[in-house]
This record gives sequence, structure tokens and C-alpha cells, in this order.
Amino acid sequence: MIRGITMIALGGAALSALCFGMATVRGPLLFPSTQWTLDWAGTEPTGPTTTRTLDWQGSNALTLNLPARIIYTQGEKPGITVKGSERLVNRVTLQGNTLDMAESKDHHTHWSNNSLTVTITAPALNTLTLNDFGTLDVQDYQQPTLNLVINGAAHVKAHGHTDSLKLTIDGAGSVKLTSTPQSLTQQIDGIGSVSLPHKATTPTPPTPPQPHNDKTQDGESEENEDTFF
Repeated sequence: MIRGITMIALGGAALSALCFGMATVRGPLLFPSTQWTLDWAGTEPTGPTTTRTLDWQGSNALTLNLPARIIYTQGEKPGITVKGSERLVNRVTLQGNTLDMAESKDHHTHWSNNSLTVTITAPALNTLTLNDFGTLDVQDYQQPTLNLVINGAAHVKAHGHTDSLKLTIDGAGSVKLTSTPQSLTQQIDGIGSVSLPHKATTPTPPTPPQPHNDKTQDGESEENEDTFF
């Protein structure tokens, strides 16, 4: 039986520092991995906007190498749509199962938080790798396994059900679980962290139902510490 899990992965203090740093410095920031020069300028796309539909046949794994607002929803028909600033949308590329962004001639992009939105629909996508900053919203997830790889500073939230969750964080990402899956594997490098629900230090298998007792032997009310549902 697939057990419920709701989780939020946040960039934490390091992500906040990055964002405020962008606003304070006022100058361009250079990201060597992509050789872009980015200016933090507002929250709305600049210039004309457009929407593109990419020819993606679906997969169980997808890698995203671009800063964007990413929405993943399960659906029978796989597809990827990109919406936002026309200049940015036209630079998004899909090679196999990797989303990337082609370099501009001057390597200069005026980037804002909502300049690009990527919407992913797939029936069996269970592995997502984020190699940039941005946000990921996983909606109504219903699969036995989920594998999230967060490289850099990303703000991620996910809601749904899974038995087995694997988290790999390299950078400033932190993960907060509001309920615990039956199997949880975590690998953290850098300053990332994973927080489990109160009183749930490690995932444990479910226990058989016990007869109901209003009180323990010493007379105190018995507290239910089962974090699964």
C-alpha cells in the first residue's frame, strides 16, 4: 500500500541570502557553469511573452539545467510546455530527457523570478534532477518511488503519496517532511538538511493494530506516535 507523504524542500537561509544578495549588489552575477550574466530585475517577464510545446515522448527521469518555475503533474499523455519571456522561451532546448537553455550571443540575460514557467506532464516520471536555482512544484504525486536530486539552491515543494523516497542534496537545499514514507534514503553534501516530522527520527515499518486502551498501566493516557497515514 502506498503511504502518504507531503514534503517541502526549501533553499533555506542560503537561498534567502542568495536572493537578497542579488537585490543588494545591484550588479551582474556570473554563473560559470552556464557562462550567463544575470541581472535580478523585478518579478515579471520583460518584453513579449509566448508559449511553446516541446516534443517530449515521456520518461521516468528528467534533468533540468535552467532556472525556472517548474510544475510537474501526473497525467496519461506526456508533454512539456514552456511559457514566459519570448527571448527566454525561444532559447529553451530539449535533448533527450534534458532541458537546457542555449547561450545568447552576448551571454547576457535579464532574469526575473517568474520569467519562465515549465509545465511537465507525465504518467511515470519518478526521478527529477535540478541543476540550477528556481522552484519546483510536484502536484498530486502517486507512485511507489520518488527520487529528487537537488544541486544548488532550489525551492521545492511536493505533495502526494509514495512508499520510497530518495533525496540527494548538493548545495543549499533543505527538505522538510510533514509525514514519513516507509523507506527514506538521504545523501547530503554542502549545507543542505532534511527535517523529519516531530518524534520521527527514522522511518519504521507499520505495526499490527493493537487493542484500544484508554490508559497505560501507570494510569497516564497513551500517546499515538505513529507518523504514517
